[in-house]
Amino acid sequence: VGSEMCIRDRYRTHRLDFSDTPLSQVVAKIETEYGVTVDNVPEGDYRLTGSFEGDAGEIVESINMLLGTEMEVVEK
Repeated sequence: VGSEMCIRDRYRTHRLDFSDTPLSQVVAKIETEYGVTVDNVPEGDYRLTGSFEGDAGEIVESINMLLGTEMEVVEK
C-alpha cells in the first residue's frame, strides 16, 4: 500500500510558483510535494521564476527545457 501511495503522489498535479528561487529550493519543493527524488541536479547559481502545473515529471521536464539541464525524477 505504501508504494502505491508514492506512485499516485508522483502523478498528482500541483501548481508550484517560484520567484527568483534557487534551483536547490525548487527541487526540494518538488521532492516534498510529490514524494519523489530528483537526480542529476546541477551545481551552480540556477534560479527560477514562473508558475508550473503538472505532475513531477512534467514540471522537471519543463525546467530542463528552460535551463538546459538533465534532471530526472525517480521514485523514493
